[in-house]
Amino acid sequence: AVGFAQIDSLFNKFTFLQTEYDTNYVKKGLSDWAVHFYLQNRNNSFSSQDQTRHQSVYFDPLTNMTLGAGGSYKNFSLDFGFPIQNNKGDTAHATGLDFSTSLFVGQHVSDMGFRRFRGYYVSGYDSVQNELRSVFRSDIATANLYLNYLYNFNYRRFSFNASFIGREMQIKSAGAPLAGFFFSYMDLHANEPVVPPEFDIYYGSSIRISEANLWTLGLMGGYAYTFVLPARFYLTLSLVPGIAFTTGEVKSDVYYEIGEPVEVSFKLISKNAFGYSGKRFYGYLSSTTDRYWLRLSKEDQFKNNLSRWRFLVGYLINKADKR
Repeated sequence: AVGFAQIDSLFNKFTFLQTEYDTNYVKKGLSDWAVHFYLQNRNNSFSSQDQTRHQSVYFDPLTNMTLGAGGSYKNFSLDFGFPIQNNKGDTAHATGLDFSTSLFVGQHVSDMGFRRFRGYYVSGYDSVQNELRSVFRSDIATANLYLNYLYNFNYRRFSFNASFIGREMQIKSAGAPLAGFFFSYMDLHANEPVVPPEFDIYYGSSIRISEANLWTLGLMGGYAYTFVLPARFYLTLSLVPGIAFTTGEVKSDVYYEIGEPVEVSFKLISKNAFGYSGKRFYGYLSSTTDRYWLRLSKEDQFKNNLSRWRFLVGYLINKADKR
């Protein structure tokens, strides 16, 4: 049988993980085992804007607030949660699947996941009623597969693990340049144009989209910094812009391709946390935003937003070293 220790050793070799930390800045190996409880909210929204009239239509899925618990052993963590609140109550046909995982070890910082939602709230200006309205569309569905990878150039003195996992501790304030790549695939489809007819009179025909298949690959670079505060508190801020290259096709009245051969656009990732690193207890409130902007036509700009906030409280079962 293969034990946890053997798996962890193979994992370090496979990822070329460096373990030579500057112990004046980062303390690692605080505990092999930990348990935690969390409250979390995720969202996979998007919007479409008519660049000529400067008006937008917003699409928000059924979002769940999740309460859960989990445990971790070294670099491995497992969570289980269940929804406790929906953003609306009249969504019998709405469904959602959200799987994501993160890796914050040494110089490696990565996120990957798959999200699938059916049923969106469409919000915009109703020119007939002359008011802002929100209608539910059970036929709008999206599927999104994504991978973000960043290399931490100052991993010896700066730890993402300390801010977002809790198995390490940032002793002194420090920052790190970050650089990496990203990939995503998004599928959008509906039985009819995603903009409802009552909004279409005002927004025109430029965003009469009913299907889209978009492949995106790009590069990004930025900076992250952790402020070590008194009484074991800390604040981590990061900003990582990127340039995206997208290809694919969109269906309006007919199918048409995006870009010639690709469309160049902008991407932005931000990971932030405010937390506490105690001798036994630790916790944090974190937010993650992942957005990119894409021009689907001369008049229409598309913005995709993956976001999450999380409140977590954890307990170190056995300490490998004094904090």
